[in-house]
Amino acid sequence: MIYQQVGEVQKGMAGILKIAGEQVEINDGTGLRERAVDDLIHTAVFSDDEAMRTAARWLIRRAGAAAGVLSASIQPLYEAMGRGEAKGFTVPAINIRALTYHTAQAALRAAMKLDVGPVIFEIARSEIDYTRQRPKEYIAAVTAAALKVGYRGPVFLQGDHFQINAGKYAQNPEQEVKAVKDLIWEAIEAGFYNIDVDTSTLVDLTKKNDQGSATAQLYPRGRAYGHDPGSGAAGNNRLRRRRDRGGGREEQHGGGVGRLHGRL
Repeated sequence: MIYQQVGEVQKGMAGILKIAGEQVEINDGTGLRERAVDDLIHTAVFSDDEAMRTAARWLIRRAGAAAGVLSASIQPLYEAMGRGEAKGFTVPAINIRALTYHTAQAALRAAMKLDVGPVIFEIARSEIDYTRQRPKEYIAAVTAAALKVGYRGPVFLQGDHFQINAGKYAQNPEQEVKAVKDLIWEAIEAGFYNIDVDTSTLVDLTKKNDQGSATAQLYPRGRAYGHDPGSGAAGNNRLRRRRDRGGGREEQHGGGVGRLHGRL
């Protein structure tokens, strides 16, 4: 079902999830897997009410954190592989363009059955546009899938090919770079801790120099991400606290979230 109001969420989650402030406890894991998580993700994706979508995403992420399903970066594993400390396997990256909740379930069931290593779920800038899956919806669907199949552990979300559009860059480079920067920030706040910045569309093989100006504009901020413009270390701490709680900015904001905090 798709919840239309907070009272319906209260009734649907009764005995399954316990909410205390910003913390969520799972009282009935079977009930969560068999029914409740389906209703939450359907609301998170299909509700006409943005507040209800936000509230449902928040509950999914917090339930995921309670179950041990947390967004993480693949970078430490790559570094270990580079040092030779981990080897003998590759890390597949799967772009899900439709039926994300169901496709992620299939991937995670297969991963658990075969006892394989990590899997990355990713979505490109172009795919975000034409599939109308914003990062916060995508990560909610993957987290809900993990809850549905009983997966426990880190989930790796990647912004794949956050690519500069050459035509738009030619018309207004500052605006196009800003659009990619804004998407990077949106994805990180949602829980994407791996970002693939792609400026290959701007390479001009007739030129020998100045091939990396757009990349240079994006990467310094990428390295420092975790802060709002001008906020310095304080922003890094804010992002770290959000990450440790298992969710992005929507944990603190949004009418539906506030209503749930006060009434569930």
